[in-house]
Amino acid sequence: KGLTAAEMRAAASPFITDVADWRSQPLHRLIILPNLVFEEQRVCAIWTCPGMLKRAEAARNKVVKLAIDGKQKLALVNSEAEANVTQFFSTACEIASQCCKLDLKTQVWQVHKDFAKGIEAARRKVFPFARPCDDYPHMRRASYNVLKQKMGVPSARRQKGGRKDKTATPFDELDDVIRISRVLPTIILFDAVWHVTFAWLQKVSKQACDYLKSTYFNLVERASLEKQFWCGTPVFHSTCCWFAGFWAGVTGTYPGSGSGTQPLESFHAYWQDAVRASVRSDPRAIFSRMERLYEEDWATKFAWQDARVFQT
Repeated sequence: KGLTAAEMRAAASPFITDVADWRSQPLHRLIILPNLVFEEQRVCAIWTCPGMLKRAEAARNKVVKLAIDGKQKLALVNSEAEANVTQFFSTACEIASQCCKLDLKTQVWQVHKDFAKGIEAARRKVFPFARPCDDYPHMRRASYNVLKQKMGVPSARRQKGGRKDKTATPFDELDDVIRISRVLPTIILFDAVWHVTFAWLQKVSKQACDYLKSTYFNLVERASLEKQFWCGTPVFHSTCCWFAGFWAGVTGTYPGSGSGTQPLESFHAYWQDAVRASVRSDPRAIFSRMERLYEEDWATKFAWQDARVFQT
């Protein structure tokens, strides 16, 4: 049965603690922030623990690459809504400043994410100067079959005798451009390749061209791009470049961070499985179950007792 707001608040209340007192709490203690939202259209409960706050202190004076990934299979959320992600980002900035002496609004240089529109809208509000780094595997999974359909490619092309037809099609050529352009070293080269590709694709399949442009690309002002990385002079435009979040060129992506959200998703997948059974039957169990996970698992995985310094 559905739970009422009062029932969820009652389950959360034992864990609502003033985060300012975090140093006096056990490292695994679940701390729920008091800005809870339990409404018919929106539910948002933000929590952390002293162990994670202690680890975050190691990010002082470092460039931060922030990765965000929503977990849908716990049956607690069904979308990465803008209001919730904005509240999460804003609260993270406040807590990081209050507890860890971090200034995330200036330290976060990249936000690694999938293509959920709510996450991107929240990034623009809270981290407007951080580079969006959109996860390439998400893009490939979502676009591959859509582009095949829009370009009229059968799901499997076969010659007589059942052998696969290896004749290259416009879709194959476009697929090569997508894969290769992801790692082109400069945004100027990326822009030039896609300027030519879009001109060709417009003639081959306007539907596919419009889909790519509206879903994965933006024509961004050169002056905006230059606020974060070296840009150079565009070949075809005087003031703007084609930009896509899945581009991971060496001159526009912080070294070592081209993996997108994949490491975070691998980590989330395992702990999601660890709590799912108890939480899906009773969402109120998420709070006590997370605290137990912190104590029994994360304390060791994150080595909260040990001193750590993040490498830039």
